[in-house]
Amino acid sequence: MFVIEAHGVNPVSTDPVPLSYAQHRLLHDPAPVRICGAPTGSGKTYAFQVAARSGKTVLFIVPTLALARDIQRDLKQQGIPCGRWDGQQMRDARTVEGTAYGWAERLEDLQRCRRAGGGMIVATLEALANLTLERARLQRTDLSVVDILHAVDHLVFDESHTLNERAFGFLHFWLTLVAYRHHHRLEGPRVTLLSATPSRLLEPLFEDGYFPPETVARFDEAVTGGECGRMLHGEVRVELGKNLLATVRNEAGRLLGEYRRLLVVYDSLRRLSGDENRQLADFFEQIGIAPSEILVIDGMDRQVARALGASGFETGLIPGEKHRVIIGTSAVEMGVNLGVDAMISDVGMNPSACLQRIGRVARGDRQGEVLLTHHGDEPPRHYRQLEALSGSVSVEAVRAAMEDDHHYRGRAIRAKALGSAYWSMLSRRSPRLMKEMREVFQAMAPGREIPGSILDRLHRVLPRIDGRMRGRFERWLESVDETLTDHRGFNPTVKLRFSGMRPDEVVTYDADWAAIHLEPPLTREDDVWIYDRPRSQCLRQRPEKFTVGFRTPFGDGRCTVHRVNEVPGQVLEFLRRQRQCSTKAGFREVMDFTAATRLVVRS
Repeated sequence: MFVIEAHGVNPVSTDPVPLSYAQHRLLHDPAPVRICGAPTGSGKTYAFQVAARSGKTVLFIVPTLALARDIQRDLKQQGIPCGRWDGQQMRDARTVEGTAYGWAERLEDLQRCRRAGGGMIVATLEALANLTLERARLQRTDLSVVDILHAVDHLVFDESHTLNERAFGFLHFWLTLVAYRHHHRLEGPRVTLLSATPSRLLEPLFEDGYFPPETVARFDEAVTGGECGRMLHGEVRVELGKNLLATVRNEAGRLLGEYRRLLVVYDSLRRLSGDENRQLADFFEQIGIAPSEILVIDGMDRQVARALGASGFETGLIPGEKHRVIIGTSAVEMGVNLGVDAMISDVGMNPSACLQRIGRVARGDRQGEVLLTHHGDEPPRHYRQLEALSGSVSVEAVRAAMEDDHHYRGRAIRAKALGSAYWSMLSRRSPRLMKEMREVFQAMAPGREIPGSILDRLHRVLPRIDGRMRGRFERWLESVDETLTDHRGFNPTVKLRFSGMRPDEVVTYDADWAAIHLEPPLTREDDVWIYDRPRSQCLRQRPEKFTVGFRTPFGDGRCTVHRVNEVPGQVLEFLRRQRQCSTKAGFREVMDFTAATRLVVRS
């Protein structure tokens, strides 16, 4: 057991409002690219709301729909001109005749913020990626990268530590473009990467990069303990245990007696689903918590207004006043203030996830309690790092104890390879834009090779390939480009209908998750898996391996794995077995590309 000391920040500036060290630098640091690390609740988002009120236009990129809605609601309450760009907005933006005008609506949001003398647009990563790929032209709307360069003052990537390696090519494109324009004193936004982890953990992505040193500023919030101008978190007691469900049974009643609301976080949706109907529903009923007082937040069940078992729990994105218990998966980690001071949680899939979860608790000057558990016999490394802490410790000591340089450096190697491939893909998907970017890059970094070489080499091989193999190789390259446009690495999905759902109601799940964790459906209708039982009764006793089909220029294959991250290794092994192809043009280039990027074209 250890106690995280109460901590906060002191103002260093009062113009136009009191600002902490990091907030002041976010608004005034002249560097075109800024990387800021600060604990949860420190007001990173608030700094850009101040910018919006003072006449700046901010494009604020967030990782989740829940966070986008939460920030938009806050902006409206403050009277700040705002817009929201996400998939739901695009689906809703249709006329009575059914004509899509989602991109036109986004252009109007941008123009409205400029006319109003400042405002903020909250967008998902997909929205900006589709704009980069010039998808607005499909709806005959003139909204492009150029509009962002001329109309936006701050381009912000919130929770940047959650971006996977796929997204780095997309991110690298924007960083390079903005760095160049500022380097040559041209108009353009400043780009900020916000993170709850220390800023130096993102450094590997920029080592041996393409940015002049003066274009990047890295800084962390100046956090202090004891009395301070603005409290971020009160004192938080942290205890470590093993079994989450047992901890809920032993401690939830006490915690709900001492605190207004309890947060319960699972690492696994399967375990949450299995516990929901019987153990959790029965237990909370016994201690007087009605199903209507319990909200489930996860990345899949938010599509319907109720949990998919027989528990009667509600589902959604943001809790209401009536909700005394929130049960969720990693979807609760990022950004949204859940108003909780007590939490029982799995330790998270990585150190960043764990820090984010702890940061949900005891905002402001309130006290809190966190009970962390792990599942399985062997605890993860960051759990063991927490076990070494004792007594009263600062939040900086907790963050330092959980740093994992090796993890971030491993990600950076793959991220750079994928970043190069992304540039190559853009040269074919957006040739007009990339012609300008080539000139931009060569002017900023003379003598350096423009990113793209790792995939460009494969395209240069194509003219040397003869016969039917050439057509197969060309189709595979087209599929690689299409795969690269998916900057988050989304897996295929499947539609499901469980017992108790309406005939016109379906939920969309990750197809790999369904194959691993669900029994085969009773039947299939129009590509919908139909079950005659609640979801909890359709879960397998043990997760099963699943089969993934993949394509290569030298033949298609299938592999059976426990986890998706095992697939690239299986693809490389498949290629190694194609000895008869080893002397063919392009074979070595395909091997090198797959090994460096770990990119798989799924069939």
